[in-house]
Amino acid sequence: MKRREEEKLVRRLRLIEGQVRGVIRLLTEDRSPVEILTQISSIQEALRSVCRFVMKDYLGSTAYQVVRSKNAEMRNRLVEDFLSTLLKFTR
Repeated sequence: MKRREEEKLVRRLRLIEGQVRGVIRLLTEDRSPVEILTQISSIQEALRSVCRFVMKDYLGSTAYQVVRSKNAEMRNRLVEDFLSTLLKFTR
């Protein structure tokens, strides 16, 4: 992953961290469940966005390795690794 992309992800994760702290504050202030659930939904979407970015980068690097590899066993292992990772995020 390129340094600039990594910095963007770290910045995004810090924002998500702040959102989580905000939810904790909402809970301790006994705020409305609708308000809390709205914030949680926002956090989930932000995390999905980070996952998509990381998966795209992973797919790019894995696909490159698979295409470049002359070793069938290594290709199969890379494909299996990618598929198992992908399945974790599509359940």
